[in-house]
Amino acid sequence: MKPDLTAGVLGIGVSIVVFASSFTIAPPRYEPLGAGAVPIAAAVGLFAGSLILLATTVARHLSGHHPVGGKRWVLVPRPATLALTVTAIALYIVLFASPIGFRGATLLFVVAAAVILGARTRRDLIWLMLVAPIVAFGCFYLFTRIFVVDLL
Repeated sequence: MKPDLTAGVLGIGVSIVVFASSFTIAPPRYEPLGAGAVPIAAAVGLFAGSLILLATTVARHLSGHHPVGGKRWVLVPRPATLALTVTAIALYIVLFASPIGFRGATLLFVVAAAVILGARTRRDLIWLMLVAPIVAFGCFYLFTRIFVVDLL
């Protein structure tokens, strides 16, 4: 129960921070919904998901439900992987604002996330080295040329 509770509380905390921070973004020139529309939607989604996680965790705990084999069932089966993924996202945000920039931060994040989530074989790593630059430079092109977002 502890990993699920931790993930739920962490999700609620992060969603509140993102929601509050989204109102401090400078207004864009071309976006009619405002600069904070996407962060607000993400924060609301994260908040709702975290509430569902907490509710199901508490309900299972109160009911004393023990699934197959008497083992407790958790929605977050690998809390270390979750913690590493959240850490990678936080580092991505920090690196995005550093001299590395968007493309470098995205490249490093894609590689880190893939390794954290299970890319361990030689074949996986070869594919990763091909896909990561495509994702990084493709996202940069998409945001700067099509969505007209200044990422420089």
